Amino acid sequence: MSNNAIARSFWARFSRPGSLDLSLASGVILVLAFPYPGIFPLAWVGLIPLLQAIGEKTPRRAFWLGWGAGMVFNLGLIYWIVVAVHIYGGASFLVSLLPLLLLSAYLALFFGIFAWGLRFSALRLGVPFFLSAPFLWVGLEYVRSFFWIGFPWESMGYSQFRWLTLIQAAEITGVYGISFLLVLANVVGWAGIRWLRGQVRGRAFAAELAILLCLWGGCLLFGKIRLSQLGETVKKGTEIRVALIQGNVEQDIKWRPEYQEETVNIYLGLSREAAAAGADLIIWPETATPFYYEEDLNFRPRIKAAVKEMGVPLLFGSPGLDPPLKTGTGDYRYYNSAFLLDASGREAGRYDKIHLVPFSEYIPIRWILGGLARFLEGMGDFSSGRELQNLVWGDKNIGVMICYEAIFPDQVRRLVAKGSSFLVNITNDAWFGKTSAPYQHHSMVVFRAVENRVPVARAANTGVTSVIGWDGRIGRQTGIFTRGFVVDPIQTLSAGGRTFYTRHGDLFAKVIMVLALVLLVGAGVRKEGKGRVPGT
Repeated sequence: MSNNAIARSFWARFSRPGSLDLSLASGVILVLAFPYPGIFPLAWVGLIPLLQAIGEKTPRRAFWLGWGAGMVFNLGLIYWIVVAVHIYGGASFLVSLLPLLLLSAYLALFFGIFAWGLRFSALRLGVPFFLSAPFLWVGLEYVRSFFWIGFPWESMGYSQFRWLTLIQAAEITGVYGISFLLVLANVVGWAGIRWLRGQVRGRAFAAELAILLCLWGGCLLFGKIRLSQLGETVKKGTEIRVALIQGNVEQDIKWRPEYQEETVNIYLGLSREAAAAGADLIIWPETATPFYYEEDLNFRPRIKAAVKEMGVPLLFGSPGLDPPLKTGTGDYRYYNSAFLLDASGREAGRYDKIHLVPFSEYIPIRWILGGLARFLEGMGDFSSGRELQNLVWGDKNIGVMICYEAIFPDQVRRLVAKGSSFLVNITNDAWFGKTSAPYQHHSMVVFRAVENRVPVARAANTGVTSVIGWDGRIGRQTGIFTRGFVVDPIQTLSAGGRTFYTRHGDLFAKVIMVLALVLLVGAGVRKEGKGRVPGT
């Protein structure tokens, strides 16, 4: 074959891509919408190739095309699992690929079910994608957060975390409302392409476009009004200067006894600088003290004395423990905990992490999967905390989110409903190395502030450390794998009560999920289809 013939064949394939090419392209485009590189406008068009791929396919074929898109998306999004398991978990490279592949394959099922549901409801009931896609997608995103394997990492709405005006609607709908709007936009964009090709009637496309613009414009108008209203209210609130310490202690040396002295000196040194800069509260990251604070006889007195000397309260992460109920049994319970010391160095409270990370902090279904522990040298064996509670600091209640508890919106809003004046997210993202994971994790925390209208102070061992305002605005922030501290004010709203989301939780997502379920059940009951109804 001549070079010209090869070139023509190559161009023909890319100018008329097949269904598989299109579905995989959706996966790639959507990955690019999230940090990093975080090209967030791509989320508004990323599903269009997948919609084109499944347009007239059978539901079974649509499922596999959707699954392929989901597999590419998740492999590109959570590739950093290999870093955590291989480099810091002590597993071989091949073994470390297994959790990545299994979790990606599992999460890709939601893409597959989405694509299958679109074609199934279209063939059985004649429902256009415009009416089914946003409901199916959001319903599946909500279901994805359930059970012990719940992993709502980077739902589509999170991609818009920097568009402040748009995301203010999250105080009503949570992140799911933004996802709904994005999927609707993708469907209308696909309809627009088909209208230009003469495959869709102009009147139908115009109606879809008008509805999208009304919803999109409504969200922006709501966001502009709320930012203005709350901007006036927050002036009457209380300002607190928080100091966020980023120790940048490498994960592979953090737990070695010979480095404990150096680690404590790093945090105390930075804290003294922060106290001198006028901090009202100092915050260290998750497990900042690489020892059991409550039992340690060497560093514990030093930390208490330093806090008393500075005269500034300290909130920090450390392993916690409860002694055995029966003396002499040795049956200790270990926790991933946050401690609060008041300005005199006295312990004022402890919060134990409730939502633990499977295969990192504990082995789920241990009677079946317990054998995996021998492959994961760095894995913890923690117990889940018993009570969701705030830490009390004077007249303020501090809601603590440890590590990836921050990605579970319902848990956070229940914490705020208990009276949180502001939120603190302490985390140790050193596990993920210099990957996109720390930036992805940080992007999701923005929505917790907007949903509940409370500021968030986030301290991460290796970054990203920042203060996030009640409106989702990110203040000063650090890079990753740098050492230093941030002193920034946070302002708590003085009045106005709790948001709709704080009071009612994921009501929007629940309603959407029920409607999606009704759609699928209705399609399942219907025996005869309506023919070819690809989209509009």
